[in-house]
Amino acid sequence: DAFVAAVNAIAFSCRPLSGRALIFINPVSGSKLGPKRFKAVHHLFQLAGVEFDAVTTTHHGHAADVVSGITVDKYSAIISVSGDGTVNEIYTALLARGDEFAMGVPVGIIPAGSEGTLAKMSTYFNPLAAAYVILKSHEVRPLDVLSIVQGENTMYAVC
Repeated sequence: DAFVAAVNAIAFSCRPLSGRALIFINPVSGSKLGPKRFKAVHHLFQLAGVEFDAVTTTHHGHAADVVSGITVDKYSAIISVSGDGTVNEIYTALLARGDEFAMGVPVGIIPAGSEGTLAKMSTYFNPLAAAYVILKSHEVRPLDVLSIVQGENTMYAVC
């Protein structure tokens, strides 16, 4: 009861997600639960009236490749149904673009990895609760970004 009350308090005090979302599903992260977790929550997006483009990743770096090449302002959010690795790819690609708009695109996490460290820190680890909070509250929280420059290469880490 306390959990539901806390989620509802957040959900109804913020603006709901609207527009179109880009959703990445990683089928191999953690215990390979990405597709199953997406299947469990995708109807919530439909009920909330949020259209989405779903991309199932096929290889390491796939999410980064897609994010690097998209028209970012087409999406109101980018959501990852994955572990921390895919989320890091998304953030790295957004930051590498170098434009202020891309750096401000909200990134949501529906955890499907083994540890879900970033998900535990920034949202709920339960996939249904995470999807609910993304859709109903669309609460945007800042994250710290660490950049590592080594020669011509720049890498990012979020925490």
